[in-house]
Amino acid sequence: MTTRRALVVGVAALVVGLAIYLVARRGTELHALLGIGGGTVALPGFVRDNLPDALWQFAFCVAVLAIWQDAPRSAWRALPLAIGLGAELAQATGVVPGTFDLLDLGAMAIASWAAAIVMTPRQPETACDTRSSTATA
Repeated sequence: MTTRRALVVGVAALVVGLAIYLVARRGTELHALLGIGGGTVALPGFVRDNLPDALWQFAFCVAVLAIWQDAPRSAWRALPLAIGLGAELAQATGVVPGTFDLLDLGAMAIASWAAAIVMTPRQPETACDTRSSTATA
């Protein structure tokens, strides 16, 4: 995936996550900052509570992998995963404000994995395949 396309996908994930957060939740610091009420759309719990975190984690991973695509892959793949999961785990200990959720942790891990798959370079297909599709006797 090209860097430009990856960043568009990442921004789209952020926008969808933000939209879910704004219309399906209420009383958050973001709502207070924007001076809006929110919570006008009823969505299933996972979509309302966990999907925004997964989408934000996906966007973070895609952005890191797109921007630093020439860097050693393993180190850069681990960084956004460690930051995302670390922030969620820090909520469990009270270091970071928020509510720890095991489903958030799982959704964020899956989102990081999905981003790594999306951003893994594909081998170009060749015009000539040396393998024969028919067996010879």
